[in-house]
Amino acid sequence: MKMTRIVTQIVLTAWLVCFGFTLSVSAQQRWLVLPFENISDKPVYNWLGEGIAMMLSDLLSVPGIDVVTTEERRAAYTKLSFSDTAILSRASAIRLGQELQVDRLLVGTYQVAGLPGKEQISMTVLLIDVPAGKLAQNTLEAAAPISELVELQAILAWDLLSSQQSPLTVSRQQLISRVRGVTTKAFELYVNGLLAPDPTKSLRLLRLALKELGQSSPETTFTSVAFALGKLHFEQGQYAEAIPWLAQVKRGELYYPDAQFYLGLCHYYQDMLDRAATIYAELTRLFPTAGVYNNLALIELKRKDFAKAMQYLGIAAAANREAVDASFNIAYAHWLKGELETAIDKLREVIQRRSRDGEAHYLLAKSYAQLGRQSVANEALAQARQFQPKVVQWERSGKLPPLGRPVRVLDRSLLYWPDAPRSKDAAPPTPLTCWLDHMQHVVERLIAQKRDGEALMLLDALLKQTPDWGRGHLLKSQIHEAQRDYVSAINELRAATFWEPHLVMAHVRLGRLYAMVGDNGRALEHVKKALDLDPHNQDALSLQQTLLRPPSDSVRH
Repeated sequence: MKMTRIVTQIVLTAWLVCFGFTLSVSAQQRWLVLPFENISDKPVYNWLGEGIAMMLSDLLSVPGIDVVTTEERRAAYTKLSFSDTAILSRASAIRLGQELQVDRLLVGTYQVAGLPGKEQISMTVLLIDVPAGKLAQNTLEAAAPISELVELQAILAWDLLSSQQSPLTVSRQQLISRVRGVTTKAFELYVNGLLAPDPTKSLRLLRLALKELGQSSPETTFTSVAFALGKLHFEQGQYAEAIPWLAQVKRGELYYPDAQFYLGLCHYYQDMLDRAATIYAELTRLFPTAGVYNNLALIELKRKDFAKAMQYLGIAAAANREAVDASFNIAYAHWLKGELETAIDKLREVIQRRSRDGEAHYLLAKSYAQLGRQSVANEALAQARQFQPKVVQWERSGKLPPLGRPVRVLDRSLLYWPDAPRSKDAAPPTPLTCWLDHMQHVVERLIAQKRDGEALMLLDALLKQTPDWGRGHLLKSQIHEAQRDYVSAINELRAATFWEPHLVMAHVRLGRLYAMVGDNGRALEHVKKALDLDPHNQDALSLQQTLLRPPSDSVRH
């Protein structure tokens, strides 16, 4: 039986009817696909609800579309107190979409009917424009034999993308070719492998999926299975086994940043430090988080580059003030450098936040002992033995293993900071722009607290990583100007306007500073640029009026 696809308009709930229909186009959007609801009387196909969400998320992840991952969705479920297995109501689904700051929310139902071996699957799909509160397109209905389920999903993904993107970044044939040869049986084994709570069973099912595909080596073209296998080996501490699987995930695919994150850690644990550093340096531009900087710092600690390690740890700690492990890593770095008094201060801060941290107590004991303060060293050692059983072994062998604490999961939720909300008309953020938005708030907070020295150190570290961050240069100029270092302030403002010419405030401030040093020509030049960008900017208009005012006649005696 040939596959059939029907696109129809159906009766909608009152909530959607009141908003009407829309067909929109966007160069970059953030999408969320929720598990589909099984409306048939065949519970044996319940796995398809999650499976369709996984496959469509993978297929929809093309240039211009940022798709919420399964892990990120589940974290949001937990935050909103939703059950992992719940089929959400329309209102709850929209609330989830708003929490994850998505542009498009995909929900649907499926039904399986027919005699064994001849089953048909039919799906109904709604694509909701979350910011506008209305449908993004007419309802889609699709049907096919269950044996053609995977290709049906690829065609459905194409229909969705073709209605939302202009120009299209992927062809219909390219999309279908991504799942060519993936049978329904292989897809079922893959999904159940991901859903299996036991790692041994999960590994067995994933390997059976590869066998079904005829791909039993790390050259599989169904890279979703490769990523799942690599991640599973990583979580089991089998780093050498994880590397070839994780390396199969290609740039642009949904889980590429996660695969690189795990791959870098595998190389770190295998002491392949140059490769690990290269991967994490790329992640600081591709998908920066506090965890990425934390791990890059630990790689540099192993390479004995303490200056870089401290720079990256400073960024990690500032970006996520709740991360106690980043604070421990800073203390550990000072201890490795032999800066014992500083290490003691930092370790005390860690213990104040986490009193049962045995490793922190142990490093504190070692620091006190090296400074000849044996009494307090003994007290700290007793605490260490109480909270960390391995201390006895360390003392007996005289060997201390590396104590740096890596972050083992790429926390995508940290990209969408509550202090950097998106306006309704703003373009969806990339991971890098969202990270820089957050770091801007961190620096502004330090400046407001009169901690200019810390703010300047943080800006220097950030601008070494992202020298084209115009707002970072603008913030540096603010600090230099407050310190009356006008030459440095002007240089930073010139950098800000070079990298981000649309920064009106940078042009205004540059005009004002040039006027202060007597260069009215350059001052007027930047005032004009500011007014070209914002003709009603009062600061620019006031400065222009001052600069164009004729000089007063000299007082005659």
